[in-house]
Order: sequence, then structure tokens, then C-alpha cells
Amino acid sequence: MLNLSVLYKAPVESLPSIVATGLLPETPDKETQQTNQYLDQWRPAELVDQVPQRQKSIYCYLGINGCVLDVDSGELVRQSHWQAGPGTVRLRLVTPPETAFVSDLTAYDQVRSHLARDRSDPRLPTLARRYWFRLLNAAVVRDHYRIDQGAIVAAPSCPPGLPKHLRRVEVLLASKVGSTDIQTLSGRPIMA
Repeated sequence: MLNLSVLYKAPVESLPSIVATGLLPETPDKETQQTNQYLDQWRPAELVDQVPQRQKSIYCYLGINGCVLDVDSGELVRQSHWQAGPGTVRLRLVTPPETAFVSDLTAYDQVRSHLARDRSDPRLPTLARRYWFRLLNAAVVRDHYRIDQGAIVAAPSCPPGLPKHLRRVEVLLASKVGSTDIQTLSGRPIMA
């Protein structure tokens, strides 16, 4: 079983707001908004009550066994070596795995790039369905996946039909994270 955590990068100047109101979904850039709207239109009916809309989600990083899957590099790096960039703070969000969803960014990027080139591309619906098929509840990842050569791969206990391999992932949270559920990466509450 994997030890998972949900991590977030925030600009230092946003900390007073996060302390006051918690962490809320942000408005992404226009191309991301368009991709999210398109994907939300293709969210399968059987997932509507289980999986968050991308447009209403908080986008986070997945921590695994003291490491983080860095979406920029696609590498698994120790949390202590994870770069936030100047003026940015790394945060740990305390959230039950059942409320977090692991999203395949490679599948997302395929939809995004096809939309940017040609919104009438007949492959787009198939790519959108593939994206949703590859979205996993974090509890499923915790219980039925393992790390192999920096990727998340299905363990023998993985139910049939689920993705066998994920490398670039993000975590989607469907609701606000209260300030009491936000810590610094070292585990201190941000309220202190």
C-alpha cells in the first residue's frame, strides 16, 4: 500500500488569503478553461456523482512515500528536493484519499493539444473518454498501485479494466480545503 499525500504550490503573497478562507479553486488560463469545459461535457454519466468537474477542482500534486510526482519534469523526486520556485511555498493538504482523484496529465494534454489545433477533430470525443477512464480515486491508487521506476503501475491486486501505468499525474480536489487542513511541507499548520 502506498503512503499518499496531496501537495500544493502557492505564491507566498496568497498565504494570508489561504489562512483566512482556505484553499479554493482558481481560474486557470483560457486554454486550460476551454479544455476543462470540453472534458466536463464528456464526463460519463456514471461518474457525475463520483468525480469532480475539472472546472470546479483544485489542482494539486501527488505525494507518494515521501516523494512527489513532479508534473513539470515527470520525475519522482524527494519532497525535500521538490522545487517550488522563488516566491512560492509548498503546502501539504490534509484530505481523505476518498475525496481526491488522480488525473493522467498525458491524457489531459492530448485533449488540450487536439483542441488547440482543431476543435472539430473527430478524435476528440475518444480522447476525452480516455481521459475520464484513466481518472482514479486516490484510495484506489493507494490500495492497488505501486511505484516502479518512477511511475505508478498497477499491482497484482488492481481490479481489471483500470489503467496499468501512469507517469505524469495531478490530483483533483472537488471542494474547498479549510485553512486548518493546510500544513507546510514540514507538517506545521499554516495557522501558526
